[in-house]
Amino acid sequence: MTFRIALVGCGGMGRRHAHGYIELRKYFDSVSMVAVCDVHYEVAETVAAEIRDATGSAPDIYTDFDQMLRETDLDGVAIVTSTPMHHRFAIKAMN
Repeated sequence: MTFRIALVGCGGMGRRHAHGYIELRKYFDSVSMVAVCDVHYEVAETVAAEIRDATGSAPDIYTDFDQMLRETDLDGVAIVTSTPMHHRFAIKAMN
């Protein structure tokens, strides 16, 4: 079984989380970053490309969190947005 995750927020800290995921994939193939989401498409696209280049699997790119939740089958969400937004995204993801 593969644990399917999404990265929400692809700025500085989000990129660090992506690099942590890339490192994790060197040892485990039971987790897959299937989507990245950021309000700035170009930022999300850059992070998705780094993930693709390092793992061979490109995550889908979203700029709309709600759309990502509707269209993607997820087991977990790494929320790496500005701190005041964490609870809003977490509540939506849990619902």
